[in-house]
Amino acid sequence: MLWVRTCRGPTVGRMTGWTCYRGLASSRAIAVEPSGPVYLHTVAACYPHADKMQAGERSRVQRDFGHGGEDAYFVVSDRQTDLHVFGVADGVAGWKKHGIDAGEWSRALMRAAQAHSKEEQSLDPAAVLEAAFARTVAQQKGSSTACIVSLDRAKGMLRSANLGDSGYLIERGGEVIFRSPRQEHYFGCPYQLGHHEESSTPSDAQLSANRVRAGDVIVLGTDGLWDNLTDGEVTEITQGALQAAKNSREMPARAARAMAFAALEASTDRDKFTPFARASTEEFDMVYRGGKKDDITVLVSLVVSPNPHTRAPEP
Repeated sequence: MLWVRTCRGPTVGRMTGWTCYRGLASSRAIAVEPSGPVYLHTVAACYPHADKMQAGERSRVQRDFGHGGEDAYFVVSDRQTDLHVFGVADGVAGWKKHGIDAGEWSRALMRAAQAHSKEEQSLDPAAVLEAAFARTVAQQKGSSTACIVSLDRAKGMLRSANLGDSGYLIERGGEVIFRSPRQEHYFGCPYQLGHHEESSTPSDAQLSANRVRAGDVIVLGTDGLWDNLTDGEVTEITQGALQAAKNSREMPARAARAMAFAALEASTDRDKFTPFARASTEEFDMVYRGGKKDDITVLVSLVVSPNPHTRAPEP
């Protein structure tokens, strides 16, 4: 039996402690079964803002890097070196009125994070984020949110550095066991890394660490996902993919594509009571309905055992 400390609930800035489960607000120790060696199968899907798609813009989706609108992502996975790091960034579109393409910033940030992960073989998401920011701010103007996640395969430890309103959840047996909190200065204004002197810095990122085990599902996304789908809708999609998938490699592909499309549909639905609608209703003390049109990026990872023939676990 392994004993770890919990964090003190959702906080802004660096987090102390080791493991967050369901936002437990406690400093007591909880028992966590050792995980043992695990691997991830990670697949991405993304769509630009619905209006951009109507104008003919399309996303670029590859196994290790992609983008749609101002969103971008990367994946580094090498079984020989046990390196698995992935992340998303959401460029702030408001820079457009200043003649700056925030999509260039987010893409440069993710490319820099990918390069640093490979060059340094780094599993430290905070170090990856800091190095990527240093490279990007020296060459680009703009700003973005960012969330970088890494897996220590030998220990089954998932670590993250999250800044802004992108984020991820960990699902186990159809239940959400961890959800990264949003970082916002105020409603609609997330923390963001950028060239401007008032931008946040990598040291403002929230750090988390959670043990994962075979069968867990990790969903990482920009706010275009989380503003349009509830956690319950996300888990419903992953459970459906687990049932339909023939093997562990097929499951995350099914889930990522279905999730991104569901978020896209919700973003244009004027009647749906989305998470964005709920937050807007609470913020402005008036009933608001409908989705939020935005770029949407989703990365779905299935945690599997080292056995390459492992089938998708039963839900």
